[in-house]
Amino acid sequence: MRRPVANSKTKEAVQDETELLDRLKAVAESVGLDVREEKLVGGAGYSVRSGICRVNGKDTVMLDRNLPLSERTDVLATALSKMDLDTVYMEPDLRRVILRTPEDDDNEETGSS
Repeated sequence: MRRPVANSKTKEAVQDETELLDRLKAVAESVGLDVREEKLVGGAGYSVRSGICRVNGKDTVMLDRNLPLSERTDVLATALSKMDLDTVYMEPDLRRVILRTPEDDDNEETGSS
């Protein structure tokens, strides 16, 4: 039985999102950020979430492997938006992704500016 066409679009979307995450990782590497994708598990009395932190004195972005790909991309883009990227060459579409904030998305959804 053939799969519906919608699945091929979903597969393409996942490939695009994976490519975007890889491109963001390359930018992170160029500014000295380590990026680690791990299964983040909290314990009694504390929670763990994706974001930027220092590991052995080095800025590191921890991405929870359990998060959807789009959320991992958002976390990395947000971390990169806080870095000085003026001297880093990247394609304009990638720079727009990094400079877009979660508030921008909220404003688009509500129609406010």
